Amino acid sequence: MIEFNFRLLSDAQQDNLFPLLETLYPAFTDWMSWFVTSEILGQCFADGRVFEILCSFKNLAAEEPRVYTEFICARNYSSSSK
Repeated sequence: MIEFNFRLLSDAQQDNLFPLLETLYPAFTDWMSWFVTSEILGQCFADGRVFEILCSFKNLAAEEPRVYTEFICARNYSSSSK
């Protein structure tokens, strides 16, 4: 729902959502939460700070949450280096 209604959030709500998602991502235990959070960060915020955050998630100890961010980082890195 958030990704479809993101524009309806106030600037303050958007500013509060970003660090919340960043903090909660490593604590999630199911694939849907990691996937949806990655989508929200990548589509709704889509800037340099999000790229850095997504790339930092590849350092998480658990493999499964890294899967959803490593592809994004690898794709963006390879396209920017061409």
